[in-house]
Amino acid sequence: MSDEKVIYVSLIPVVDIDTGEVKEINRESILIIGSDRRGLVFQTEDGRKYRQPRNQEEIEEAWFHRGFRSTDSTNVCNFVKAQVYDEWRGRLYFDPKPNELSLYGDVAAAHTQAVMEISIARGLRVIPANTKSKYHKIKEQLTRVGSGSVLKGN
Repeated sequence: MSDEKVIYVSLIPVVDIDTGEVKEINRESILIIGSDRRGLVFQTEDGRKYRQPRNQEEIEEAWFHRGFRSTDSTNVCNFVKAQVYDEWRGRLYFDPKPNELSLYGDVAAAHTQAVMEISIARGLRVIPANTKSKYHKIKEQLTRVGSGSVLKGN
């Protein structure tokens, strides 16, 4: 057995109160949690103050690098955990064999193209809406260009 110590880091999304920068901080660096008009305020060892994200845009910005994307006006979905994109129903499922009880995130029409591109690049199973689905056209384009730029690495 090795004498090496395993260190677990728990990062939480926050917004720097002074700069407005959206970032992640280690939960272990928090000394005090208070509240004010902004909601919960986290004060860290380095003297900085942070608040929780207040909207989808801030949470997506904080966790974009972890595979989170906005899919409609009420959802930010984790594409790393997504399994199936049903274009016809406009749903992103987290179950490889979705049924009526499966958890899903809604996908608005405005996000269909982006969700389709990410789904294809990540190898999600896509259920095309019909034979004229954007799926076939997007898959062909991504195959020609190379799909490494969308979200392949996450």
